[in-house]
Amino acid sequence: MRLPLATATVALALAAGVASAAPTESEMGSISAARDEYRAARRQVDRRDYAGAIATLRRAEALDPQNADVQNLLGFAHRESGEVFASLAFYERALALDPSHLGALEYMGRAYLFLGQVDKAREHLARLEAACDARCPERDALRRAIAEWSPWRTSLRTGARTY
Repeated sequence: MRLPLATATVALALAAGVASAAPTESEMGSISAARDEYRAARRQVDRRDYAGAIATLRRAEALDPQNADVQNLLGFAHRESGEVFASLAFYERALALDPSHLGALEYMGRAYLFLGQVDKAREHLARLEAACDARCPERDALRRAIAEWSPWRTSLRTGARTY
C-alpha cells in the first residue's frame, strides 16, 4: 500500500510545482505587451524595415526574454540586414528555448547556406525532418534551398543575398 501513497505524494508535489510556476499578473502583462511588440515587429519585417523591427523586438525581448518566437524573428531581421553572424546567436537562443522551433531550424539552416556551410544546413534539415509532420513548409523550404544551393551563388562570392 505504500506505492499508492508514494504516487499520491509525487502527484501532489508536481501539482504544487506547476501551480507555483504560473505567471503572476505582472508577468502576464509583460507577456501581453511583448506579444503586441512582436506583432508590430512582424509588420515592420513585412515592410522590410529590419532596423525598426530589431528595435521593436529588443523591447519585446526585454518584456518576455523566454520567447523563442522573438529570438527567431530577431535572427531573421539581423540576417536580412546582412548581419548573418549576429543572426546565428539569436537562432541558437530560440533553439535553446524551444529545440524544435521550426522557424529557427529553417532560418538557421538558411544562414549556414548563406555562409557556404551546406553540411550545417543539412544538419538543420535533418532536425526539421525529425520534428515535422507530413505538412511542413519550413522543412520543404530548407530542402529546396539546399537543393538549389551553389557555392558560386552565395553572397560571399557575388554580393547578392540568395538565401
